Amino acid sequence: MKRKLCLILTLVFTITCGWLGGNIPEVAAQAKAVSINLANASAAAGTTVLLPLFLQAAGAQVGSLAIDIGFNPKMLLNPSASINPALDAGSSSSWILISNTPSPGIFRLAIIPNYTAGPRIDQSSTLIPDGQVATVTFLLSSSAPPGSKLSLTNTPSSCTPKGELLATIGLGAEITVSSQVSVEEICDGKDNDGDGQIDEGLSRPCSTACGQGYEVCRNGQWVDCSAPLPQPEICDGKDNDCDGQIDEEVPWNFYFADHDGDGYGQAAESKKACSAPSGYVSNSDDCDDTDSHVHPGAQEIPCNGKDDDCQGGDDTTRCGQQQTSGECEEDDSGDLDIQGALGQPGQEVKIGVRVRYAPSSISAFGFDVLYDTSRLRYTGSERGNLTTSFPLFEVNEIAPGRVRVGGLSQSPLPQGANDYLVWLKFMVLGSQPGQGCYWLGLDNLIDDLVLFSPSGGCFCFGRSCTGDQNGDGNITPQDALLVFRCYLGLIQCPECADVDGNGSVTPADALCLFKRYLGQPSCLD
Repeated sequence: MKRKLCLILTLVFTITCGWLGGNIPEVAAQAKAVSINLANASAAAGTTVLLPLFLQAAGAQVGSLAIDIGFNPKMLLNPSASINPALDAGSSSSWILISNTPSPGIFRLAIIPNYTAGPRIDQSSTLIPDGQVATVTFLLSSSAPPGSKLSLTNTPSSCTPKGELLATIGLGAEITVSSQVSVEEICDGKDNDGDGQIDEGLSRPCSTACGQGYEVCRNGQWVDCSAPLPQPEICDGKDNDCDGQIDEEVPWNFYFADHDGDGYGQAAESKKACSAPSGYVSNSDDCDDTDSHVHPGAQEIPCNGKDDDCQGGDDTTRCGQQQTSGECEEDDSGDLDIQGALGQPGQEVKIGVRVRYAPSSISAFGFDVLYDTSRLRYTGSERGNLTTSFPLFEVNEIAPGRVRVGGLSQSPLPQGANDYLVWLKFMVLGSQPGQGCYWLGLDNLIDDLVLFSPSGGCFCFGRSCTGDQNGDGNITPQDALLVFRCYLGLIQCPECADVDGNGSVTPADALCLFKRYLGQPSCLD
């Protein structure tokens, strides 16, 4: 097991900065060389001697260092090393010191800050500061003659956080064998242990109201406490000044609960805070915080029992009125338009949503179609001519009275496109012939439709335009003739003479009926 550990340590040292045992590549010239030195020390025979290890980088970016210390193995025993506790006190860095004795008379150590296990031990995200970085410890042999001096050699190397070698020099040290037992150094501005240094290597815990740290002794005074200091209080949900209070004496506002996530809050539930808590917004304008479709700016849906736009009450002015009353007149002025339909209870009607001369190209779109659930029941959909090639196209009824349509294609519809996106199918409700017209609306235009102007339509009770012009229940050449005579102005046009729904009666309408009679593809398919 010991042999395996030695092999691992040897590999680690070989990786670190290209350890001295290998060939060191030529180092680029530095403004000043990095210096790694051992301090002189003295101790009585049979006692422990401590040698501070100092780094003087002179501005160089030192990310890791390594050193071979040569010593007399008969006079200096049991070498070991430890990191100066002041280096990583209160730090989030993970400092590591690795050491071993690869051969008699050689003590090897490496220091790497912010170490994480990985393929490159010589890389670090933290720099090693100037000053004492470690303490090297030996046991002075009891046979060491008093007054003698034991020399130590110092062969160091260092590198940047990226593992690039730095020019590095080192000075050896001397250990003087004294005739008296050494005295422990204390923080009093004196050289208590007689090693020629004052107050070296001394540190102790310290604290502030914000936490713990360490301070060091300098010229008889404890200084440079690393504990975090109180900071001015700011609005961030933290106790910055460490007085036990959070965000006190900073500007604050009232924020209001937004349970339905529509960006509008309710006045009944609020919190005082300096920034919006999760689920809260800065306004209290929502009149129904349980429905995300109800908020200021939403499109008002007539006759649905809701104040959709929070303007005060449901809009019933367009509800169940006769088409001749003007309360639900077909509007085809929008870039995105609903084409209305006629039908009687028990019939299925198709209601088209079309693009009318698109002001811009369309590759991604979404919108909602709104309808009166007391008159119509959604049953399905068909793609329009504009979306037959869209790889992604979905139609779903997401709530009663609301059908959502969306599509996506890498081949956009061109500007000026003019045709149907979708046909929605509805069953007309009721058991008796109905009367009146009911509003159909568009809502939540998104993506490429966000700047399109929408226009609604009407579903009206009446005879559905199936192409049968004379009401005999069949489409025959007689129906085509009636439409053609209407086009020539010879007769009054039948109610459903505009067979293809393009807004005018032309010979194409008559041709459509004749093709249908012959069983050929026609505009009625």
